Amino acid sequence: MFGLYFTNCNICFKSSSIYDPINESSRLARLFCDKKLPVMEFLDSHYPDKPEDPYPSHFIAGTDESNLVPALRWIENETNMTIERKDCYDGYLGSMEVDGSNVFVDWVKKNQIQAVRTGNCCL
Repeated sequence: MFGLYFTNCNICFKSSSIYDPINESSRLARLFCDKKLPVMEFLDSHYPDKPEDPYPSHFIAGTDESNLVPALRWIENETNMTIERKDCYDGYLGSMEVDGSNVFVDWVKKNQIQAVRTGNCCL
């Protein structure tokens, strides 16, 4: 089984004239969703009192900038979609739960994923 995971497609990231990661992520997500293949998005979603050094405050939980860019919001309603809000730069570490489980690992196991295509909206 193939899976797609992409990260940091938060609202403040913009496309450039050189590369358009938002439209490319949307295109890839559409291909996977049309085939009902599993898709996961790691969204930055930080708490104002928990800095992520060395970065300045960004993607504060509960603000619009911590949401998906408008071009990808359609994916929130897809049945094969998993959105994981992370509060650190690392999606794997950010997927750790209090009980020791890991949302990303569980997603891989549940969907029997053997290969993953990755994408990133962060420039």
